[in-house]
Amino acid sequence: MNILGIVAEYNPLHNGHAYHLKMARERAQADAVIVCMTPCVTQRGTFACLPADTRVRMALSYGADAVIALPALYAVRSAEEYAQAAVSLLAGVGCNALAFGAECPDLSLLRRVSTWMVESRELYRDEIRTAMQNGQSYAEASSMVADRLISGAGNLLHQPNNILAVAYLSAIDRLGVHMIPYPIQRTGDYHDHTADPFQPSASAVREGIISGNWSAVQSCLPEKSYHLLEQDAHAGHLLDEKAQDFLLISTLKRMTMSQWKSLPEISEGIEDRMRKLAESATSYPGFIEQCTTRRYPASRFRRLSMQALLGTTQQQLLAEPLPKTALLLGCASSSFTVFHDVKNSGIPIEGNAAKIHDAWVRIEQTAWALHGLCCHKSQLLFRHHVLHSQASFSE
Repeated sequence: MNILGIVAEYNPLHNGHAYHLKMARERAQADAVIVCMTPCVTQRGTFACLPADTRVRMALSYGADAVIALPALYAVRSAEEYAQAAVSLLAGVGCNALAFGAECPDLSLLRRVSTWMVESRELYRDEIRTAMQNGQSYAEASSMVADRLISGAGNLLHQPNNILAVAYLSAIDRLGVHMIPYPIQRTGDYHDHTADPFQPSASAVREGIISGNWSAVQSCLPEKSYHLLEQDAHAGHLLDEKAQDFLLISTLKRMTMSQWKSLPEISEGIEDRMRKLAESATSYPGFIEQCTTRRYPASRFRRLSMQALLGTTQQQLLAEPLPKTALLLGCASSSFTVFHDVKNSGIPIEGNAAKIHDAWVRIEQTAWALHGLCCHKSQLLFRHHVLHSQASFSE
């Protein structure tokens, strides 16, 4: 059986995502598609703009046969760790192919860069660290070091989807799993603030939602996806960013030094900078703006802030570097029988979080509770029912 894996946030699912799902299934000639989705938090360190169940329904409406969770413990990480956890889950539940978007669809070049990054990982990091100590930003340093070995690699690593594409390929190599990669060309600008119906940017769609520009939002979303978004908007279940920001800054202001030092990947005294700025901060956006420097991008501080809110520590990540169980969020009833073979794969699949005893569950429960609070909707993980399915894989 040819089972295709896709890693996604669908925050929200727009026309580009629907196109990617359709093209990926066709190119891989997939019998089934499993999406590994972050239920509550995004990789950049914010809560998703819509509740998890809505985004799962969007995925099932546009080609996903099942949706499994990428837990918050692993989702709020750098591209490298984020990709490794997602690939581990998808390979573990039986996916033998992986589709991903990339500005550069040249698989041979993406592979050359990813192979080099795996084989020269420590050297790559050391040279980046040296360049940053000389005043370069992380993005500038990584591009310069990459270009030194492979012509054009630096420009490739300046684009966000390419960065994740390389991370997925590197994860496949490091984990030693058999997954055929299918890069799907990503057109348009990921950070574009203009709502383009043909080359939509999720950032522009979210800005349209916040500003109330519903005609622009509707033009960027497929019909069912927009209908689900509209339902949540009428019910008052869209993300309240002010509530999110208040939770984040109030958490940072209450943290002790030992809590700062326990955060994942804290180094070079960055915790001192965050602690001092948090003490005087009057808003979360202002805090992030003050923290950001050429050397340290805003994304790193957002991730650390979200990890602080969720109670994530470096010790937890070291104890369980990869998820050992997959939480099933949704399964299309019409294709449920396709997955009976999947339940005997390397990673157990469970539709009831109360039956999972992995370390990530406590963090996930906190993420669901706080995300639900910010969406004015009860999202209790242990009462969650698998969407669109007649039974769970574990039965």
